[in-house]
Amino acid sequence: MTGGPLWARAPLRLLREGPWAVLVVAAFAVSAAAAASDVLTVSAWRTASVARTLDAVAEGAGPLASPTVRVSGSPGPGRVLEGLREQVDAVPGLEPASLLGVSFADELLGTRLVRYEGFAEVDGRRRTARLTAVDEPGDVLQVVASAPVAEGEERPAGVWVPADLAEELSLEPGDEMQVVTSVSRRQDTAATTTVAGVYEVDAGAVPVDLPGSRFWQDRAGRLPGDTGGLAQPSVLVGDPSTTEALADAIGDVLIWSLDAGLDPVRPDRDALGSTVSAVQRLRTAAAALPPGESVGTVGSGAILSPVVVTGLPGLLARADDITLRAAAEARTPAVGSILLGLALVLAVSTLTASRRARELELLAGLGVRPPAVGALGVAEVLPAALLGLLLGGPGAWLAVRALAGASPGEASLGLAAGQAAVVVGAGVLLHAVVMAVAAAGAARRGARHSRPQRSLPWRPVLVAAAVAAVAGLLAAPVGEARGLDLSVPVLVSAAVGAVGASLLRLVAAGRAPRPPRGTARRVVEPSSGSSRLGPGTVGALVVRRRLAAGGAERLLVVTALATAFGLAAHVLVGAELVARSVEDKAAVLAGAPVVVELDQAGQVDPDLPGEGYARDVRTTEGDSVVFRDSGRLLGDRVVDVAVVDLATVEAVASWGSPGGPLDRARGQLGVLAEADAAARPECPSLPLGGNALPSPDEPPPPACPPAPAEGEGVPLGGIAPGPAPVLVVGERAGLRDGALVRLASPTGDVPLRVVGSVEAFPGVDPDLRTGIVAATGSYLPRLPNGDPRLTTLTDGRGEVSKDLDGVELWSVRPLAAVAADLPAVESTAAALSDERRTRTAGESLGRPAFVAVALVEPYLRVLAGLVLLVALLALCLSVDRATARARAGDLVLARVGLGRGGTRRLLVVESVVLVVAGLALGALGWLLTVPLLPRLLEPEPSVRPLLDPVAVPQAGAVLVAAAMLALLAAVLVVRAGTRSTSEEEVLRGQD
Repeated sequence: MTGGPLWARAPLRLLREGPWAVLVVAAFAVSAAAAASDVLTVSAWRTASVARTLDAVAEGAGPLASPTVRVSGSPGPGRVLEGLREQVDAVPGLEPASLLGVSFADELLGTRLVRYEGFAEVDGRRRTARLTAVDEPGDVLQVVASAPVAEGEERPAGVWVPADLAEELSLEPGDEMQVVTSVSRRQDTAATTTVAGVYEVDAGAVPVDLPGSRFWQDRAGRLPGDTGGLAQPSVLVGDPSTTEALADAIGDVLIWSLDAGLDPVRPDRDALGSTVSAVQRLRTAAAALPPGESVGTVGSGAILSPVVVTGLPGLLARADDITLRAAAEARTPAVGSILLGLALVLAVSTLTASRRARELELLAGLGVRPPAVGALGVAEVLPAALLGLLLGGPGAWLAVRALAGASPGEASLGLAAGQAAVVVGAGVLLHAVVMAVAAAGAARRGARHSRPQRSLPWRPVLVAAAVAAVAGLLAAPVGEARGLDLSVPVLVSAAVGAVGASLLRLVAAGRAPRPPRGTARRVVEPSSGSSRLGPGTVGALVVRRRLAAGGAERLLVVTALATAFGLAAHVLVGAELVARSVEDKAAVLAGAPVVVELDQAGQVDPDLPGEGYARDVRTTEGDSVVFRDSGRLLGDRVVDVAVVDLATVEAVASWGSPGGPLDRARGQLGVLAEADAAARPECPSLPLGGNALPSPDEPPPPACPPAPAEGEGVPLGGIAPGPAPVLVVGERAGLRDGALVRLASPTGDVPLRVVGSVEAFPGVDPDLRTGIVAATGSYLPRLPNGDPRLTTLTDGRGEVSKDLDGVELWSVRPLAAVAADLPAVESTAAALSDERRTRTAGESLGRPAFVAVALVEPYLRVLAGLVLLVALLALCLSVDRATARARAGDLVLARVGLGRGGTRRLLVVESVVLVVAGLALGALGWLLTVPLLPRLLEPEPSVRPLLDPVAVPQAGAVLVAAAMLALLAAVLVVRAGTRSTSEEEVLRGQD
């Protein structure tokens, strides 16, 4: 038979079979796409994780948390860094470096008794001002006026002054002025310079950036601060050589740094890796440089050699962590999708063999052995497989590029193509095996002593596998589902579908009696009696009998539909639940869109009294001050305490997803506010927080004690009678509403009364089992050592009360705007690295676990769509086969009165029953997994609140739409299968 006509027609035979050929090609395309997408997705995630990590960096973040490289040199000559500029510029992926030098004498040499102050002076008129050096000041400043320069000439040396300083001192470009350093205002050293130009400044005395630039915003925290208080001095900007000469002349010291930002074009993983490697080499080169000129020490250590500060290695490590987490999360679904594609090929091959049952029997009668039939099947299916490979591979690339947010790397294309080819080849061999086994079965059926074949007990095995998977998941910790645990939704839906399909067949068989004799005659012959059976009754009988006699094929179709609908519901609902959970967890971790740790509340409100009556901290609109405390409750339970300003925190804090645990916690603020108002004394002259009091010089209301005299602070500990009302966050063991407890701390106890509880609260430490939320007005005055809002400000360097763990500024404004409003941190470490103690909601959302979940979610949606597609194809295959089997019977029914339209409707009704049954069983299977959702989907079990299953109506709408699409596909298959076959061909027994 190797040279017979069957072999000659085999390569194109399948492609000439119309709709069936489309289904076969689709099966191989799905297999190829599933195999290729596994490799392509991981490659795209490597790039997408880098982009998401970089996008999560807040504007204004310091170099330790941002994709910038800063080389900070020693105080002294700027030439120490000039040798590194070329090496910084040679780092791939970085923009050209820019030089910055700032006045640093007071920070380096000043003490509490000796101050180094800078001034700009004209004719005896002075204003606080300090030196700053940048490359080409005229190119980065918003110029108001500048000295005229002839074409081809260089701009004269001098400094640029801010517009408000120029107006106050009556300066214009070209005028002379003096730059002065005053040591404790007793010893002045001055030098004369020229005004090179006038530039624009904002309200914080920071130079205004050019449109589209962030040059000064990114450097606002490093500009020199006022040495006499908290106000920002005027900045005198000059080129490096001019500024350095002036600093040498007046005894000032400049500290220098080089800054290079990442190229605006987002790099892929390999490009960022090259940048990080080059930065590490730069660190080595900087450490090998000879030390710069050291003019002082900070603490006990001298400032010596340049330091390379960058957040790039940490960002790269975070991106790699995200990729590894996402790949681990997707490994089981990826393998499952490949197996699903091969299962679809297996189904197509099985139905192909069923369609050709009579042909296989003839071949067996002619002596063609099963291996030859298998080889013939390879020849037939190979063109369809190649076409599926050509369609599935590029399709997977397009889908991954659209859903992953990045293009797969070129290096992954060959590996993806090879894996797709291997899977498609396995599908071709699988088809050959199925055809060979079917041929062997046909040969046995033709033998005299053939035995009936027994079907495999796959339904009990499936149910047992589902039960075992659920038991394994219940044994695993919440949020630690891995490997086979992730197959629980599929197995449960499939098991419910299999059991339900068996029950459907039993019900149909029990309600499908054999029609009485003469049924066909009574359908077409009118009768005056009531025993006449109409077309509808006959149609119902026929549909029931077909469902009852459908065999394993119908069971598999209903099982596939139930599995697809159940998995789709799990993915759609799970994606929404996980997104809500991540939003809630990020809000708990951050507290607010922007959080900055302060040294004291006076940095936000310089007018806070150092002594006397306490009052609330006044903040800019969109800001709120939160005091942090901690202690022990009930003997050994460590708790985190957030002391919030109830007047401002609600508008500033992050409250997570609508209707979520944090949103519900916001509703409890009213309870706390009511209890807080009742806990404050009626006499407003008592120094309790939140009472807007007059100054101590004004007389108090009647029956109130007089205000303390100037310099006589009132010890606040114990003044407020009774406990402070609080909300309990997290576990409530022993902390019921109305419970009176004491917060124990090393400095004393604070009495508390529980007025409510919440599952989680923004900013309250999620690592502790229990947290406390208190109000500033009733909690702070009860601290043993006094209200921290009464910290005395002597020189701008006061510290927060030791009773507290810290003070934070919560804000909805951008981090750069918040940082610009805060005074510069006067410490050498901060000046060298500009490392502010900040956190943002974006950084919280950028945690590797959260980003990995966000990357995997579109992939799982595609997988759910793929499963739905497989189920739809299985339905179409089954409907096509049922249409072929029913041709002879439908011809008879059409002739006895149902008509061709009636027989088509019977096939459509049969399809409707299958789809509705699959949808109902899939929904039931998903409902059984709802209690398991926290174990399956919890993205970060260490962070409260845990995932909260809620209804997602959109998922139901999508499933109904998918069911309608399946019905439409079934109708089209029915129409195609009943359109053109003649009665003669049917009666001749066409299969």
